Amino acid sequence: MPSGMRVAVWLLACAVVSSAGPGCARKESPPPATAAASRDPSLPATARQVLAWLPGDQPVAGWTRAKPPQVFGPDNLWEFIDGGAETFLTYGFQELVSVPCAARDLGVEATIEVYRMADGLNAFGIYAQERNPNATFVTTGAEGYAAPNIVNFWNGVYYVKLTATKTDDRIAASLAALANEIGRRIGPPSAAPAMVLAFPRGDQVAHSVKYLPRDVLGQSYLANGFEAQYRLGSKVCRLVTSSFDSAQEATDAFARYRGFLGSSGRAVRTLPSSPGDGGVAGSDSFNGSIVAIRSGSMLIFALGVPSERAGLDLVAAMVSARKNAP
Repeated sequence: MPSGMRVAVWLLACAVVSSAGPGCARKESPPPATAAASRDPSLPATARQVLAWLPGDQPVAGWTRAKPPQVFGPDNLWEFIDGGAETFLTYGFQELVSVPCAARDLGVEATIEVYRMADGLNAFGIYAQERNPNATFVTTGAEGYAAPNIVNFWNGVYYVKLTATKTDDRIAASLAALANEIGRRIGPPSAAPAMVLAFPRGDQVAHSVKYLPRDVLGQSYLANGFEAQYRLGSKVCRLVTSSFDSAQEATDAFARYRGFLGSSGRAVRTLPSSPGDGGVAGSDSFNGSIVAIRSGSMLIFALGVPSERAGLDLVAAMVSARKNAP
């Protein structure tokens, strides 16, 4: 190699070493995930508020943000939960903030998903829709439950899901601590929806009350409903409600439901004495024996009951509990 060329190569090498620092090891810039996303003006204010509660620049319960957050709205939620987005939209989904995070000392990563719903009722509704009644319930947020590598809870207008990539006792405890801190930052635990408390407690299956915003019992004219399960002897049956703005609307809907029951050719019998403002007894191939009544602006259905008497007792308990609810 000519001496002039050797000098040029030597100078270039020195420049590279100088820019790389000691040991020629190039110092990498911090990953974008360490940026203060909660102050990023390109994100919606609602998302920035959520990010202020989550791991980021500073650790939360020992967890730090591992990658930049993602934000989704009603128009693109399917990109994150393809196949499940429609259910969330039914419950008034507004925004999702998803944050991958890590607990380095435990060698584990987790994803935090914070779903902002239209209101507290819908946040409870989507939580209860996905809730497993057989899970281990925890005092996180308004209500929560844990499995080996997850903690899910709702509080206020938020439904929060934490999922770790692996688990052991230490990881489960750390994930629970993270969930508790996020729940605390969201605010004091929300009260359960009033209708949840209106269901009679006797024989009720714990953690079985759900909110049904539309298409109650598969009927498009039945909406604003709730459902709870009851164990009557060896059978588990359902108590379902659907509420209306007026008694007349409820009366019209009740007539349509009676017509639906009779459309299968099965007998529908008017109950001469029933709680509320009149009722019928019948059956269908999916729910089995049914007792249905109207009580003011609400329809109440006992489904899959072991007998007509048992169904009447169940709807009567609902009418009484509703009158006595605070």
